[in-house]
Amino acid sequence: QVLDQAPQVACLQEVTPALAAALRGFPALLAHYSVSENEIVSYGCLILVHRSVQPCTFAELPLPTHMGRTLVMAALPDGLVVATVHLESLDSERMRHRQLEIIADHLRTRKRAVICGDFNFDATQTFGDWHRASPRYGPKELENTKMRATLMGYDDVWEVVRGPDPGYTFDGETNPRCVRQRAERMRYDRIMVRGLRATAVALLGEEAIDSSGIKPSDHYGLVVDLAATSEAAQGPSSSANRGEGEQPAASAAGDAAQ
Repeated sequence: QVLDQAPQVACLQEVTPALAAALRGFPALLAHYSVSENEIVSYGCLILVHRSVQPCTFAELPLPTHMGRTLVMAALPDGLVVATVHLESLDSERMRHRQLEIIADHLRTRKRAVICGDFNFDATQTFGDWHRASPRYGPKELENTKMRATLMGYDDVWEVVRGPDPGYTFDGETNPRCVRQRAERMRYDRIMVRGLRATAVALLGEEAIDSSGIKPSDHYGLVVDLAATSEAAQGPSSSANRGEGEQPAASAAGDAAQ
């Protein structure tokens, strides 16, 4: 379904070594996409970039982690960087915050940047709140609120385009075959942008793959259409005469099929 959308950039998380090898050895895919060269040990992130988007350079940034997490990046034309990450899982708020601080600092000079992936926290609630009589944290203490301060200048494309729509990407109600707890309905996955304007965003992978009702993954993916902003185009990392117009990239993010 990701490739049916024909995005110019596709970001994948929870890619196993077997899946990475399959993608890197699939001629029909390689005819159209370059695949990031980073090593996948137990599981990790990959970026696919359409071969029409040149030049393209891949890089990987180590992060503090107990789970082998890194930031995978693709440097694209006009100073754009697309980066994908799977932030630390479970009860690891401090580690996730530190990972985001390092990512923000690494990309601080970029006028145009996309950070996407599995952030492992929701926008309006905390893990386990569905079991509690009252939320664990108030709005000011949520990880999402702290993220806004860390990723200053970035927009959450789902909030920009879809407003109050909860946009659950991990949903026990609509995806019970893959998510154990039916009450767990969370927007764990994000696409954050700076120097770009989101014009559309949608979920991917909501349809079952067969009559059993199982879906491609426990997470739904995201696909977004982005346009350049004139402010970023005037910056040193972008073409001076680009002005405002469609940015030649559509970015899809989501956990690889289980």
